[in-house]
Amino acid sequence: MLNKVSLPCSVQALLGCAAALVVGVAIMDDYGADPDAGGQRMLAFQNLYFMVAPETHSLPEGVLRFYGMTFEFLLLLAEYAYGSDHSRDIILSRHLVTHLLFLAAALCCSLLTYRLFNNRLLAFMALLLFLLFPRLYVISF
Repeated sequence: MLNKVSLPCSVQALLGCAAALVVGVAIMDDYGADPDAGGQRMLAFQNLYFMVAPETHSLPEGVLRFYGMTFEFLLLLAEYAYGSDHSRDIILSRHLVTHLLFLAAALCCSLLTYRLFNNRLLAFMALLLFLLFPRLYVISF
């Protein structure tokens, strides 16, 4: 499967994502917390407590029970690895993990475009469109 992806296209996509990572880390402080970040974090803790001790904790009720927790558990793990209880540090660690996942998706978008069309220029344009779309970029934090 990897033999169809040429090294220059992969390197080109990696360099583009590395440049976007540098820019993202530089401007990460400019983005604040979204309004539902605290609720999502508490929901992740409720699910985690239920997984650890189901006899003493219950799952969330109502519409919140339909939210998937895989990504929130990843964010909790990053928060734990960072080791700070300060709310600003928690928000920044969540921003960084979310942005890294966005960059991984951009890299996959570029490589899939190359695999579909076998054209490095189209693959790089797909990467740029993915990275430079304003609404998507804002959500990546």
